[in-house]
Amino acid sequence: MTLEVYTDADYTGSPVDRRSTSGYCTFLGGNLVTWRSKKQNAVARSSAEAEY
Repeated sequence: MTLEVYTDADYTGSPVDRRSTSGYCTFLGGNLVTWRSKKQNAVARSSAEAEY
């Protein structure tokens, strides 16, 4: 059984408020187990500044 995790981030992707969107999904044995997508509350210049 394999565990796979994918992440993605879109820095200042919204032209309206310049906030970033980030997310992840986790697969176990090819089945989706968890996922989350969140628009950040503050404008972040890197993923190190973003918080979940």
